[in-house]
Amino acid sequence: MPRVKICGITSLKDAKLAEKLGADIEGFIFAQSPRRITPEKAGQIIKKLSPGVLKAGIFVNEKASEVNNVIRKLHLNIVQLSGDEPVSYIKQIKGAMIVKVIRVKSLADLKRQTKKYEKYADAFLFDTFSKEARGGTGKVFDWKMLKGLKLSKPFFVAGGITPENVLKAIKESGPYGVDVCSGVEREKGRKSEGKMRKLFKEIYRHKAKASGLKPRKVFKPKAKRQK
Repeated sequence: MPRVKICGITSLKDAKLAEKLGADIEGFIFAQSPRRITPEKAGQIIKKLSPGVLKAGIFVNEKASEVNNVIRKLHLNIVQLSGDEPVSYIKQIKGAMIVKVIRVKSLADLKRQTKKYEKYADAFLFDTFSKEARGGTGKVFDWKMLKGLKLSKPFFVAGGITPENVLKAIKESGPYGVDVCSGVEREKGRKSEGKMRKLFKEIYRHKAKASGLKPRKVFKPKAKRQK
């Protein structure tokens, strides 16, 4: 079953919901974005999450020294580099796994980029290319081109993944994990409880079908008592 990364977490409420539903990784964006969060606020949230949930920090062309500082302060497990960071930059990052984001333009460019970073990144995240934003665009790309990509490192697929198309993304790309952000939001920076539950329901249904087991029940909050 693919790992699930819920990105763009900005509140403890959303973080705890993602944890209860079964998110493997939660992503905190420290770059310019409608979903940007300060390291201080992210740290307050991270302290209240289970050690079993991996914490990822998303950076775009940030100073390596500052990235390392945030890693130490927040005890990040993963650093996601979503900018134009060169190989020499990646070598400076210490104390966390490196996920290098490749924004997909074409198959030829994808092969060129992965060859460039494959020795230095622990994993890749393939997202939709956009001139306007580094991620969270809600736009998909041709996931099928990833299926035959020969890599020695695992990869996540992102870009417009929703509860309605998550299984299509998994089947067409065969990823190690899926990265979901805007597809489970009610507004930028705020997650929708209904969309989150629907996403995990679809993923657990996929797992059950593959294993022949009954689908796992998705966590549902208790109804509020009427006064």
